[in-house]
Amino acid sequence: MLNSTKNLAMKRLAINLLGVLLVFTSSAQIPQGFNYQAVIRNAEGEPLKNQDITLQITLQNGDASEDYYSEIHNATSSSLGVVALIIGGGSSQSGNFATVPWSLGDIHIKVDVDPTGGDSYTHLGTSKLQAVPFALHAATSSDASSLAGTGEIGKVAVWTGETTLSSLTALSYDNSFEVISPAVAGDDDPIFEVKNRDGKIVFGVYQTGVRVYVDDIGTKGTKGGFAVGGLSDQTKLDGYEYLRVTPDSVRININASTTGTKGTRGGFAVGGLSDQTKSIPSDMLFIAPDSARIYVNNPTVKSTRGGFAVGGLSDQTKGTASNFLFLTPENYFIGHEAGNSNVSGLYNSFIGYEAGKNSHSGSENIFIGYQAGLSNVVGNWNTFLGFEAGLSNSGSDNTFIGYKAGNAHTNKGGNVFLGSKAGQNAVDGEQNILIGESAGSEITTAARNVYIGFQSGFNTSQGNDNVFLGSLTGFTNNTGKSNVFLGNKAGYSNTSGSWNTFLGFESGYMNSSSDFNSFIGYRAGYNNLSGYYNTFMGYNSGFSNISGANNVYIGNEAGHSNEVGWSNVYIGDGAGKLGDGSSWNVFVGYQSGFNTTGMGSHNVFLGHHSGHNNTTGWSNNFIGQGAGFSNTTGTNNIFIGNDAGHDNLTTSGNIFLGRNAGYMHNNGWGNTYIGHLAGEAIVSGTNNLILGTYAGNEKTSGSSNVFLGGYSGTANETGEQNVFVGNWSGQNSENGSNNTYLGAGAGFNAPGSSNVFIGHYAGSNEVGNNKLYIANTQTASPLIFGDFQEQKLKFNSSVNVRDFLVLEPRSTEPPSPEKGTVFYDSTIDKLKVWNGTEWKIILFE
Repeated sequence: MLNSTKNLAMKRLAINLLGVLLVFTSSAQIPQGFNYQAVIRNAEGEPLKNQDITLQITLQNGDASEDYYSEIHNATSSSLGVVALIIGGGSSQSGNFATVPWSLGDIHIKVDVDPTGGDSYTHLGTSKLQAVPFALHAATSSDASSLAGTGEIGKVAVWTGETTLSSLTALSYDNSFEVISPAVAGDDDPIFEVKNRDGKIVFGVYQTGVRVYVDDIGTKGTKGGFAVGGLSDQTKLDGYEYLRVTPDSVRININASTTGTKGTRGGFAVGGLSDQTKSIPSDMLFIAPDSARIYVNNPTVKSTRGGFAVGGLSDQTKGTASNFLFLTPENYFIGHEAGNSNVSGLYNSFIGYEAGKNSHSGSENIFIGYQAGLSNVVGNWNTFLGFEAGLSNSGSDNTFIGYKAGNAHTNKGGNVFLGSKAGQNAVDGEQNILIGESAGSEITTAARNVYIGFQSGFNTSQGNDNVFLGSLTGFTNNTGKSNVFLGNKAGYSNTSGSWNTFLGFESGYMNSSSDFNSFIGYRAGYNNLSGYYNTFMGYNSGFSNISGANNVYIGNEAGHSNEVGWSNVYIGDGAGKLGDGSSWNVFVGYQSGFNTTGMGSHNVFLGHHSGHNNTTGWSNNFIGQGAGFSNTTGTNNIFIGNDAGHDNLTTSGNIFLGRNAGYMHNNGWGNTYIGHLAGEAIVSGTNNLILGTYAGNEKTSGSSNVFLGGYSGTANETGEQNVFVGNWSGQNSENGSNNTYLGAGAGFNAPGSSNVFIGHYAGSNEVGNNKLYIANTQTASPLIFGDFQEQKLKFNSSVNVRDFLVLEPRSTEPPSPEKGTVFYDSTIDKLKVWNGTEWKIILFE
């Protein structure tokens, strides 16, 4: 066969020369030609399919100084790019094919090709014909008559000298070729052997069997190993292989078609020598489209060459060659020295180089991979799959799957390691489940752990009953036990901490030795080192906690910056986020207690943004959206209602109850505002009691006021020491102080001060000061009117005195009298009355 590949300079083509020198046999005449096949490919290695191609073939001597014969062939490539020619049957260009001097044995073939079917040829190369077609050589040989020697009809001749032949008694030819072993041959004597260039046996036929040796170091070409192919596909580049044996695998390919072969000798079968005379021999190996069966006879053969075995080339000098394949009804060993030491072990399946090599009495094991279960001696019920999986194991009931999985494990059992290097250095752990590359790699005596993920629980040595799920979860854990870490790098730095539950990416990442924590969420409790009994739930919740304990943080970044505070309850997005060092707080709501730090303790903030700016304020109760929003250092305040006490900064001891109650208050203490928008605009003030819807709503400052009733004192801005009792009482009193208004609408529009209005809408339109109104309407003439400054009292009705009336004696006349003014003149012991112009003595008859 010729093989040639060359780049075409212009057309960038390549050609593979496949088949030449097929001998013609014919009794009628000597053939003038021989077969030639080639595959035409382009530069990318793809065959040129179904294409017209022109080839020019030239036969010449070795130095190309003489062309013996040249011809042209017009051919069409097949669907595989193959062209088939008969050299000698083309269109002759020069020379005579019949005169080619084949006997010289130095004939070269030159090939030129035009892949377009034209006559623009490109030279592909020149190769020597390695074997001269026998029939063509016989036709030109001039020395045939000089041959001498003895021969036997039907025997194959061999050259015994330069011109002499002799028969080989073991080889004969009639209608078929036969090799017959001498009757005196020993059991191990070969019938037929094929050796490679190193003198090592590649194929041997012996008295009781056949052996095929393949290179167990590695082949350099595509023809290495042992292969069985089909007759019909030899024209293909590689052909179809039915059986291939190489150092790393055994492959059998069968035709799935149910159509049988033409005769009983067709296909591939392995049977016994002793039953060849039977009409149906006993099968030892049977392969069909639906099954593959191997039949093993229990009795041993007479010699080491018996049966069917596949071994290596390199160990033929040993007394007993190493087996690559050893099958019994009880054990299946496939691979170099697989199961080599087995004595009493049963029902084992070892596949791979030295797989289960040292197994002595272990049973029901499955070892697959290079040195899988190498050191196992007595261990049972193990399944090891992967390179050096369970390499050092002698324990039982383990399952190790992956590259070096369970590589160092020794005596214990009940483990399941799955993944490259899973439990690689684990020594005596038991009942552990490790899944993922290098998961639980350093286990020594740890037990009942479940680690799933890349290097999860990597450094665990003695910690028990942990569940780690995620890449690098619990990576540093050493002796920590009963932890549940779920999420990439969750509990990464934990060493001895126990009974923790970390769920989320890097949750509890820095936790080292603390116990009884529950962190749920992205980086929840990330920096916790020694804090215990904490519950953090939410994105970055409790992120900065280091030693704080007994905290409950629930919500996005809740308690994010708190490091040492303890016994806090933060619930809500950003609740207590920036606080640090505070304790005993309850913050519930979006960013409630957002900035509370240090001494800010014993607070209860409930509601969206409640106590948002509180820093060191303590013992405050803020309930409602924005309640106490601006409070920083104020203490002992109670703000209940949306935005109640919203602007309070530093004041203490205030009670604001109602929507926007005390909203703008930021200076003053001891105030009580109760009602919808009650005291909303008050900025500063002390000891005010404001009760009612809109009561004191527009008031900005002032102290010691009592407003009781809806809209009472609504517009009173700066007044102090007012008492307004009743709905609308003193509603529009803007700046008045020291007033007492009792009754609905009393003093409604009165702007003055030091007034006393009693009754329904009494004094509602009075603009003066120091007045007394007792009435039940808006009248300007109340039933009783008084002027405290003038010390006057006026009855706007008749006055009945039941018993007596006492007038205080005076020695001087009252100044600025009004007509009808009466007084008792003590100087004359008489009553006087002012008539409008002068004083008259009242005479009694």
